[in-house]
Parts: sequence; structure tokens; C-alpha cells
Amino acid sequence: MSEFAQLVAACEPRPWIAQLCRVQRRVALSSARWKAVTTSRRAGKTVQLVAELADALEDCQRGEVVIYLAKTRATAKELAWDKFAALGETYKLGWHLHVSDLRIETARGGALLLRGAEGSDAEKERQKIRGLKVRKAGLDEAQSYASTIKRLLRETIEPALGDLRGSCTVAGTPGEVMAGGWYRISRHHEGCEAKWSRFHWTVRENDFFSDAEGYLAAALGENGWAEDAPTYQREYEGLWCADDSVQVYRYLATRNDVSRVDGYALEWPHAVGVDFGETDACAWTVLANRPNTAEVYAVRSFKRRGLKPADCADITGELVERYTPDVLVGDGGNLGGNVYIDAINARLGERTKQRMLSAQKIEKRAYIELCNGDLRSGRVKFLQPDTDELTSELETLPWANEARLKEHAGHDNHCSDSFLYAWRHFSDYLGEAPLKRQRTEDLLPGEPGYEEWLERMESSRVRDDVERPWWAR
Repeated sequence: MSEFAQLVAACEPRPWIAQLCRVQRRVALSSARWKAVTTSRRAGKTVQLVAELADALEDCQRGEVVIYLAKTRATAKELAWDKFAALGETYKLGWHLHVSDLRIETARGGALLLRGAEGSDAEKERQKIRGLKVRKAGLDEAQSYASTIKRLLRETIEPALGDLRGSCTVAGTPGEVMAGGWYRISRHHEGCEAKWSRFHWTVRENDFFSDAEGYLAAALGENGWAEDAPTYQREYEGLWCADDSVQVYRYLATRNDVSRVDGYALEWPHAVGVDFGETDACAWTVLANRPNTAEVYAVRSFKRRGLKPADCADITGELVERYTPDVLVGDGGNLGGNVYIDAINARLGERTKQRMLSAQKIEKRAYIELCNGDLRSGRVKFLQPDTDELTSELETLPWANEARLKEHAGHDNHCSDSFLYAWRHFSDYLGEAPLKRQRTEDLLPGEPGYEEWLERMESSRVRDDVERPWWAR
């Protein structure tokens, strides 16, 4: 073969890239380092992403890796593992597949890892990825972890790509809420988001999908949608569209965020809300009230995954020792409500003399609307960047359906729940002077008379709830 023929052959795309349809091939062959792909359903974005990552994997030298990320490790396996395996077998690439670890190795020493952006082991995986030499990262179904994608890119993906000046492709459909990291990446040119090259196509441009027009017509007819219905626009046209009825919380960064809290002091009234998770993340939010006003500031919020109950108690204890909150409230989760709270109290009591209340979860929908009133008025502010994980949830959390009774199960609401618990129980303290309430009458588990004291306190709380007017409950 002549030198010219060798050069032409080297410039030709690999066969699995060449067989893609035109719009998929355009993304795969783009030289941009940062690519955002927004498509409709059935448009073939995962097939395109798998082909692009396989191309990068074949260029890897020993010690270099390619990363495929979905919402969870299980989702990554379901979406892409068989596609990678079939591609390697079809083109006789000689890959070694390790299904137990979701790892593919090449003869040249390169590796491809399938991992989850969220889940119990996600934090450990992120730390591992940061230390790797990553040639290419692909993030699939980005809309399903929109609240964490900004942090994921900033703290994990960008550092991992640094050694090789690697590239990243993020793919997904539009989310339910026109806000958050995925929205800014795929739609807006703001700050660092301007570096993204954006691509869009629908099922109509997918040459491997038969009768796309019939498929779309059936979707409209079977669901009774007009073509401008928000769900149809998002899922079948791949377009972002405004739908105010979808967003749970009326948080707006330009109205509710602050970079500092003037005059803030630990002597202010505080509340700590905790959302305990068994398999999900545990989350904490700290609120502060400016004395003699109705202003509330979220001064800290974060979530952690893979924690044991003892770890949660230790973190809660550290927050209590720092902020000496007037309100300490937690969600008992699925471990028996007050049984879980009592276990936390027993551990906290040894260190802090503080007692945790069990979060009131009834009428959650009504209290969300009351909280939204404070968000709209600007009475609730969020100190940034210390509450970034909370505001990312508030910004992107949608309702599950048009009934607007439950939040969408596919989106994180751990920080937002801890915030709502704290805000709901803190409302009675707003506007008071910065005098910490005395707890000398409180008894600790195991002390004489504790059971009688606890029963008396609970009876008093129930009586107070009954006597309060309906609008104040």
C-alpha cells in the first residue's frame, strides 16, 4: 500500500463509526472536547455514545481508561454492556470482558469502565475515577441525575481528563424543569458552559428506526396530546419547554441565593433537619434565623451515601455541637419511625444533651406550597456555595405526575426533604431574640423518669396540635 493510501486509510473512520447514521456520525467525528447531545426517545443516542467510546478505547495505551456513566451502576449495565459486548464481538476487537466488574480490557492495556453517577458506592467510585488517566468520558441519560451533574463534572470528570486532555460527551433527553446543570450544558451559553458544542436530533433522523412518523402519530393519538404538549415536546421532539406545573419548589437562584449573610453569628436561632437513608443518601440542612425578623438562611446543606446509622449520628452530633440548634428534626425513615429517632437520641445524648424530634410528614404537599410562598417572597435565602447540593435539587426536582402529590422518584430529594423538615419545625421560632432555650428539664434515655417524661412531652405536643387553628397546623 502506498503512503498516500495508508494516510487515507488512517483518516477513514473505524467501521462501527462509519455504519452510524449521519447525525450520529457527525457527533462521533467532531473534534470538540466537550459535546452535549440532546435527543428525543428512540433517536439512538446510546448507540452513538457506545460507538464513540469504543473508538476512544481502541486509541488507549496501557494505563489509560474510558468511562461510561449512567445514573446507577445497574442502569449503566442495562443500557450499554450488551452493546459494548456486541460491538467487540462483531468487529473482532479481542476485548476481554469482566462482567462482574463491568470492565473491558484491550490487548494494548486500555480499559473501559461502566459506572454509576449515583448510588451507594458512587462516592468511592468518583474518588477512584479522579485518580485515573481518562481519555474519554461519556455520560448517558443526563436528565436522570440533573441535580448532581454539575458537581460530577467539576469535581470528578474534569480532573480525570486533565492528564490526557481527554474529551467528554454528555447525552440525554430534556428534563422536566428548565433549570439545573444539564439544562445549562445542553441549552444555555453561560460562563464555562459556553465551551460545549451542542447537537440535537430526533427519531426522524435515526435511519435504523422504521416508520418514525407513524410512531410519533401513534404517541399523539394514544395519549390525547396536541403537538405542543410539554411531555410530547420533551420526549418525542427532544425540545426543552416551559411547564411551570412540573417544578416542585419555586426556588430561583437570582432571587434566593446569597454569597454572604451579613451579621451572621452562631448565637442566632438555628434548626438542623436530617433525612436519614438506608440505601439512599443521608442529607443534612442547617437553617438560621436573623433575630427579630422572619428571614431564614440555609447556611449549610449536604448529603452522603453509603453511611451506617452510627455514622449519621456522628455527623448529626457534630452539627449539633457547632450550631446548638433550637430545632433538631429527623425523618425516621423505614426503620420504625420513633424507634430510629430514639436510637439517634441515645447516641446524641451522651455528647450533646440534645434531643431529635421526629419529622412531621403529613400534609407534605401543603407545606411545600407554604414554603414556596417564602421562596417567592425572598424570605428564604441560600448561602452559596455551602448549599449547592440543596439548591441543585430544588432547581430540578419535578412532580411525579399532573396530580402533583408526590415528587418524581427518579430525582434526588434528600437535601430538599431535610430542608423542608427543618423549615416546617422552625417556623415557630422565627422573629425571636437570639437567646438559646434552656433544656435543663430534658431527660436522657436511661435516666430515671425518662419514659414518663417522653410520654408527657408527646401528649403535650399532640394537645398543642389539636388546639392550634387549622391555618397554623
